[in-house]
Amino acid sequence: MQANLAVGHRITTILKVLQIPRSTYYQWLSRQPSQRELENQRITDLGYDIWLSSNKVYGYKRIHVALKRQGLTVGVKRVWRLMKAIQAQSIMRRRFRKPVTQVLYAQRPNLVKHFDDMSGIWVADVTYIQMPGGSHLYLGMVFDPEARKVLSHKVSTVRDGQFVADILTDALKHHDAPRYLHTDMGSEYTSSTFDEVMQKHQIRHSYSKKRASV
Repeated sequence: MQANLAVGHRITTILKVLQIPRSTYYQWLSRQPSQRELENQRITDLGYDIWLSSNKVYGYKRIHVALKRQGLTVGVKRVWRLMKAIQAQSIMRRRFRKPVTQVLYAQRPNLVKHFDDMSGIWVADVTYIQMPGGSHLYLGMVFDPEARKVLSHKVSTVRDGQFVADILTDALKHHDAPRYLHTDMGSEYTSSTFDEVMQKHQIRHSYSKKRASV
């Protein structure tokens, strides 16, 4: 296509129809972007890459934090404006219904509730993670509150006794067994599979209240 043509028409004809002076058009051709525009483009490109890397879960606030970690000094309102312009918005739904679990055993006492000394006590928990497209994952972990350290963790699409038993078994491979393990009353922690691991290592089980269904 010749330089003076655009979509099959002469540029002079297009400018005449649009009532744009030729001088304005040639000024636009030779115009150089300002420093502000170049910065905006860089922020937009980096922010878009961060958004895609998060599976489109990050909103402008998290993108802003990620940009700062990369050494980019930029205001949060500016990030919001640029991300909104390219529709890079979080698709994470804030409210969702968790799968309901059934408690298999009667409630056991909270043995560690009044302990001042947390040595020899571990805590286990499972977190529900909503993913894009309506899917979900479970993040389970065993935590040492005295050392403030995660001893083992695992991600799965299934939350059951074997899932949490594997996490506890992995922690016991690298650490001495605690006196107590504290969990909630979820069915995975009241399962016979998990209880077998507890009994094998002579760990006393402490329970908090049953998780409320959402």
